[in-house]
Amino acid sequence: MSFRSLLLCENEETVGLIQRTFRALSIELEHVHSRDTALEKLQGKCLDAAIVDDVDSESAVAILEAAKALPSRRKCLVVVLADPQTSSNVVFAAGAHMVLYKPLTQERVLHGLKALRNLMGRNCHRESQRVQVGIAATLHTESHGTIPATVFDL
Repeated sequence: MSFRSLLLCENEETVGLIQRTFRALSIELEHVHSRDTALEKLQGKCLDAAIVDDVDSESAVAILEAAKALPSRRKCLVVVLADPQTSSNVVFAAGAHMVLYKPLTQERVLHGLKALRNLMGRNCHRESQRVQVGIAATLHTESHGTIPATVFDL
């Protein structure tokens, strides 16, 4: 399974570090320089992750909001590259799935992005949407006997 991601960051050292790490994890990475381009790519492509630097907080918030607004079958994990004084509560409340605190080191980025890759694997996108049903069923157990049940969402 190949994963696709997007990086919005102006710091070339950080970009190089993340590119090398993603290459080692076999994750495709597309680096963009502007919020408008990032939003366009996020809306148009099916991405597994978006990484945004909070140096430009307006752009980071716009990406977080756009990712939250995607249909559930196209959900995209969002990682924020944050300054140490940034509260994780604020970042997670805004919709981020992961925070990597600066200064970024090879080890910190590798461990964080390995965790991200594992989350991507669990976040498999459905080829088809769920079918809303309400099928009556019964559940038979030794301890509780027969219990009426309903099957939802096939």
